[in-house]
Amino acid sequence: LLILLEEVLGVSTPSYTNTSWLTMSLVLTFVVMVIVGFLNILIAQLTITYDRLTKDKEGFALKHRAQVCLDIEDLLTITWRRKLFKDLGFHEKLPFGKDDLGPAGGIQVLEADSCERYNPDRVMRFTGSATVTDPWPIIEAGGALDEHEHG
Repeated sequence: LLILLEEVLGVSTPSYTNTSWLTMSLVLTFVVMVIVGFLNILIAQLTITYDRLTKDKEGFALKHRAQVCLDIEDLLTITWRRKLFKDLGFHEKLPFGKDDLGPAGGIQVLEADSCERYNPDRVMRFTGSATVTDPWPIIEAGGALDEHEHG
């Protein structure tokens, strides 16, 4: 096997004066099979790399777009930036709900509620304002929460 490997890699130059045609054809077949195997491995590696780059190209494009936006913003003076941020409303808090004001520094985008699948949440959430004097909510047995937990 070591001699065949040396033959494939071209490390040594053996003499073929005393070998039969069957031996030569077997060596040739082995060399061709090894080369085809190496080419298959190379093609598989290239395919995997191409798939990874294809999956990441949208992220790379968004990252490049963000970098271009930051480069353009860098060209603005600080007074223009402050006016722009004030006009966009970055100083206002983003409302998550009726009584829940979120952090400041963003632009709220409302999305349509078109998700048809139901993923039960392990955390029970109760809407409304919460104070120390409010009692704990009463959970009715056999209600909608119990049906999703057990069904």
